[in-house]
Amino acid sequence: MDKSAKPNKRGAVTIKEVARVAGKSIGTVSRVLNGHPDVTESSRTAVEAAIVRLGYEPNIVAQSMRTRAKKAIGFMVNDISNPLFATITRHAEAVLHDNGYALVLANSGDRPAAEVELLQQFFRPRTDAAMLSLSDETNPQLLARLRDVELPLVLMDREPQGLDIDRVMTDHAEGMRLATAYLMSLGHRRIALITADRRISPGRARIDGFTAAHEAAGISVDPDLVRSRNLSASYAFQETFSLLSSPSPPTAIISGGNQILLGVMRAVRQLGVSVPGALSIISCDSTDLAELGSPPITVIWRDLAQIGRAAADLLVQRLASEEEWRPRRIMLPTELLVRDSCAPPPKK
Repeated sequence: MDKSAKPNKRGAVTIKEVARVAGKSIGTVSRVLNGHPDVTESSRTAVEAAIVRLGYEPNIVAQSMRTRAKKAIGFMVNDISNPLFATITRHAEAVLHDNGYALVLANSGDRPAAEVELLQQFFRPRTDAAMLSLSDETNPQLLARLRDVELPLVLMDREPQGLDIDRVMTDHAEGMRLATAYLMSLGHRRIALITADRRISPGRARIDGFTAAHEAAGISVDPDLVRSRNLSASYAFQETFSLLSSPSPPTAIISGGNQILLGVMRAVRQLGVSVPGALSIISCDSTDLAELGSPPITVIWRDLAQIGRAAADLLVQRLASEEEWRPRRIMLPTELLVRDSCAPPPKK
């Protein structure tokens, strides 16, 4: 075996290493191994030379399983109850359908162990590539699995360190900065943020944008007003109830997630707090709850359809390319959509 190759921890050469040495895509290597005719002679020669050079030995069982399931793209969501995934999935599926691929949807239930299992036992033998929304970017077992998986992947709004994988991101930091600055322009100084923690990119970015807006205004962030643990409605209810029942409650709350908004509104209504008279609210994403609530909620808006299309396009391009692929990072914008849920803070 060529000593310049870097065997994985099991000591076996992978398709990724063959693709790297051949200067071709993983999809091209797979097509050569499976005897597909739609490969140029120069690409086939390069791949075969890399196989010989590295001493690559295909896993015959896995290879035979892969040949049974072509033209399918996996989509692993971390929380299928989140309505945002319905919009993203619909538009991703439209792109895939137009390119001859079916979409296979799987739900991990916010469990890293389930995500490892899906990547290893489900997606690999049944799909050509996968889109992923991870529950935890820091989980070591999940990161190890992502490094070893021999499929083209696109991460959705996730950015784990040290992984060369395509990703479609949203500029959550800028959206949060705009929302916080808007509330400050109305006179708010005690602004609370309820969001995910730093184990996922949106949690980190929203906290960073919230902090940046305070720094620009010369206002210190009160750590007690930042509640960052997860995106569930139950967590948001508990934290909103705690914040609004404190001796010095916030005059505004930013919901860092559409599921969080549900918990915020439940607590607000249970406590009988007037919106926006006594409390201003901003949330993320224009869901039915935000749009049809009373009053309609100001939101940090992003184009969910564009997210689905961009991720699907990336995978289609990767699967069609015979050349070595350099990971791409697409950043999609956010903007503030002002409705009726914000007003100046109540006078004391």
